[in-house]
Amino acid sequence: ELADEVNRAEPPGVRVVPLRFTPDASKFAGEECGGLSFIITDWQQFRSFDLGLTIATALRKLHRDEWEPKRWMRLLGNQEVYDRVMKGDEVAAILQSIDEDLAKFRERKKVYELYE
Repeated sequence: ELADEVNRAEPPGVRVVPLRFTPDASKFAGEECGGLSFIITDWQQFRSFDLGLTIATALRKLHRDEWEPKRWMRLLGNQEVYDRVMKGDEVAAILQSIDEDLAKFRERKKVYELYE
């Protein structure tokens, strides 16, 4: 169900495939779990942040009560994006809302890049 939802959003450069696995460690050790496998189809178009945002919005939509997003916020580090996902905003609208900040970040980071 989650893979179908993410694929319906058509994230560029990637296809999502559901899988089943049984972890050897973690709180789910020995328990069959569902997960996702990502097949990158076009590295030029693929954007990992966009995919992560698509997955987060799909989790919020499909598993509102089971998904524990607080840890995700620690990785995300952007309260506005987090709040918009929790509110149920569409991925495209969220991405558009951060365009200006993203452009500023890309400009600032250029001085630290070792390779072009």
